[in-house]
Amino acid sequence: MRKGASLLVAALALPPLLTPVPAAAAAYSISASPSSLVFLQGESTHDLTITNTGSATVSFNANPIAPFNEIGLSNKTCSGIGTGAPGGTLGAGQSCILAVGFNPTQLGAQHWQIQLTYGPPPDGTGNQLAVPLTLYHYAFYGLYTLDAYGGIHPNGCQPLSGGPYWRGWRIARALALIPTQQVPGGYVLDGLGGVHPFGNAPAVSDWPRFGWDIARDIKLMPTANSSDAPGYVLDGWGGVHPFGGAAPVRQTAYWPQFDIAKKMVILPDGSGGYVLDGFGGLHPFSIGSSLPPPPMASAYWPGMNLARDVELNPGLSPIGGVTLDAWGGVHPFGSQPALAAPGPFWPYRDVARAIRFDDANANEGWIMDAYGGLHAFAQTPGSATSPAPPYPYWGAPLAVDLAAF
Repeated sequence: MRKGASLLVAALALPPLLTPVPAAAAAYSISASPSSLVFLQGESTHDLTITNTGSATVSFNANPIAPFNEIGLSNKTCSGIGTGAPGGTLGAGQSCILAVGFNPTQLGAQHWQIQLTYGPPPDGTGNQLAVPLTLYHYAFYGLYTLDAYGGIHPNGCQPLSGGPYWRGWRIARALALIPTQQVPGGYVLDGLGGVHPFGNAPAVSDWPRFGWDIARDIKLMPTANSSDAPGYVLDGWGGVHPFGGAAPVRQTAYWPQFDIAKKMVILPDGSGGYVLDGFGGLHPFSIGSSLPPPPMASAYWPGMNLARDVELNPGLSPIGGVTLDAWGGVHPFGSQPALAAPGPFWPYRDVARAIRFDDANANEGWIMDAYGGLHAFAQTPGSATSPAPPYPYWGAPLAVDLAAF
């Protein structure tokens, strides 16, 4: 017999190929949606949907694996199975919802889980499924220090990811946060005018490109969010430049070839704001078609480049706030009363860099020094309820800005 024929005979003698048969669905099986839960700062409840993905009726119960009763579970649409724990009995393909609550008793990022036990009715035992939990709870929604290299450092609040970093190059100038409760991100301004997103802030491409170190401050509109974040860049000559689709501004002051503009603020209604010059003067500007805000008297040091920051008090109407000088002096303007406990003072030392009010406590807040230290101030002596949180501290003047929400 020829070789080819012998191979054919051998092949015909082999058993026929078997057609694969799909594996039967597990009799008892459940899934959780979402498969893990994340509680951001300020969030207290989430829904967890449990679905019977098996072929038989299944019972389940849910128990939190966490200390200090931080995690609460209750039936939202589930019926319970009489075990004392939240849960239910589901036919094949059926779903129900558990309510998961977070009652924080400790600070920081926490990692726990919900343990689902399931099986045949009525007890629902024999199998387990874990749902991981990540929970964030900090003293503040958002209080961040920017260092000269672009590093963003949390002060008693949730760390944020991403952002630029220029190792060895002190080019970072200012920091702005998206003004929403969970503070999803924000922007770092470099000295050349670049606007760099971090966290979940949307990327922008229409920032000013100066080509040299003249950018001084960045502020976002009160309506900014994680999908649309218009804002403005201040240059050292006093120019206010829109980005992110923000409306143009009409200015009252500009100093060509004179690097004297320091900081700016935007009013809570987004109609305009003020530019702070190095001598302490406040200069109004309007946004879009709005009327400019009123002229504002402030502490003024003619010929002395001492002013370092300006901040509006969010709890005041009409407009009021403070300016900060290089020595740590705090100077009220508008409807802001004088502070009887204004914080530290460093005579003849250029060390104060930023001042921020605590939105949760009117007329209180913090001054940041050039080394990163935070120092509380208050309206009246002994009234401060906002002590300085943990902060980064360097042995060199590396702190350049403080952003708060």
